[in-house]
Amino acid sequence: MTTPTADETPQQAAVRLGCGTSQIGRCVTCHSFCRRYGPSGNPLCPACRTGSTGA
Repeated sequence: MTTPTADETPQQAAVRLGCGTSQIGRCVTCHSFCRRYGPSGNPLCPACRTGSTGA
């Protein structure tokens, strides 16, 4: 998985994460785009889940 950029669009995040735009949402902690909805959805991005975020 690649790292998101500050000006990433939901469409770019969907390509980066390998999912549809309907599964994209904002992380509740750092507000970056993540796979929030659907079967693999989580309200936290991978960095916030592991505690390795700079936020």
